[in-house]
Amino acid sequence: MGVSMRDVGDILHPACPTISRLKEIGPVKVWSLLVTVFGDLASAHDGHLSGAQLTRLFEAMGIRGEALRVALHRLRKEGWIISERRGRTSDYSMSAKGLWETAAARARVYRGPDEGPCRWHLLLTRGAVPEGAIRLRNGAALRPAGSPPACPDAWVIPMSVGEVPEWVAEDILPRGLTDVATDLVAVLQSRDDPPSQVGGPYQRMAERILILHQWRRLALREGTWLMMSLQPEGVVAQCCTAVQRALADMPVAALP
Repeated sequence: MGVSMRDVGDILHPACPTISRLKEIGPVKVWSLLVTVFGDLASAHDGHLSGAQLTRLFEAMGIRGEALRVALHRLRKEGWIISERRGRTSDYSMSAKGLWETAAARARVYRGPDEGPCRWHLLLTRGAVPEGAIRLRNGAALRPAGSPPACPDAWVIPMSVGEVPEWVAEDILPRGLTDVATDLVAVLQSRDDPPSQVGGPYQRMAERILILHQWRRLALREGTWLMMSLQPEGVVAQCCTAVQRALADMPVAALP
């Protein structure tokens, strides 16, 4: 089970209203948020983040130190991060396992709406659906063209994109995730000031991390990229564009 922000009484009230709204889009598990932090910020810190830097960053996101310590302990125990004592504090960095998993996800998380798969095949099979395919009802599935060969008994049909029935759209991407895209677009469109000019470095990076974290919920789903291919003007594609623009407005920077 993940450590949610309500598990340890760790709710603070961040000064930035945008940060509060980003946290309200969907559940934020602190250990998962920590994964996002290392995947995004470690490159600006030679792969290392100190305990003091992490504490200030998570406080800027409205998360108390107790929850951060629980999350750090979990990721160390799972072999995802390693720690090194430096005087009174500790430095943290990703293990080989953490680096590998981050590299595997990075291309999806940071690519734009036109950079995902653009051609898809429909599979009809009585056998198991191939890994990486999106299962529909009644033995049908969808997968990007050029994927590894399908199971031997599959009928592979190039897709002709037209109107997407509602039941197919919900099989591709559950409505709850479409709602995440809608809410994230609304938050990003409502910011009044250029984020790069507002708040200190920890507040700016806290906002960037939470945008990225909510977007990861979508970006790591194959169905997200299929929906963008089927509906290039739809809310999921709008969300991807808005997120990439926001990340460009708040580039990764070393924290003091």
